[in-house]
Amino acid sequence: MRIKCPFCGSRNTAKYIYGMPAYNEQMQKKLSDGEWVLGGCCISTFEVDGKQVDAMPEMHCNECKKDFGKPPLLVLRKTGEVEDYRDIVTSVYFSVGGFFQGHQDVTIARNDDGAAVKVVNIPTDIEKKEDRQITVKEWLLLLDKLYSRMYLHEWKKRYVDPDTLDGTQWELKIKLTGGRQRNYYGSNEYPPYWTELKNIFRKYAKIE
Repeated sequence: MRIKCPFCGSRNTAKYIYGMPAYNEQMQKKLSDGEWVLGGCCISTFEVDGKQVDAMPEMHCNECKKDFGKPPLLVLRKTGEVEDYRDIVTSVYFSVGGFFQGHQDVTIARNDDGAAVKVVNIPTDIEKKEDRQITVKEWLLLLDKLYSRMYLHEWKKRYVDPDTLDGTQWELKIKLTGGRQRNYYGSNEYPPYWTELKNIFRKYAKIE
């Protein structure tokens, strides 16, 4: 199964092949079938923690014509330094629900032992909090799912259907080191990786 585009949701996507191609029958077929696309020989890189990291997209969507799958790198405009999002996330907050059915809030905050998970059901269990601790391995896997498999850094910030009132609203807040934050919000509209996003938090809360 081909990888889903984070922009339009199509699975009609192609993998970039970089470098000087060694043409053969198999390569030609994959190019003709739209499974591969040539990316050329010039590869941009960034230095992250003393290592050179490719900055090129891994995938191309044949439907919306957008590239995706770049590494989750944050380039600081003032200094030119480059940080990997997976190294600088300090907490992940997810909320989903509506006016009539209430909503659930899940906060996963990094600590020395991995991360602390807090779940609050509003309004029914507003005074109750379900707390648990997850390991460093689980925390890193969560970040890998968000950024390496779901391409969170390439999502839009807002997904809103203006023609629908009430319904379901959701919010995803990513806190970073240095007091920085990335916010994603939706009202009756969802990113292509919506099911995958909910599956992450279903491990900790009863999310429909």
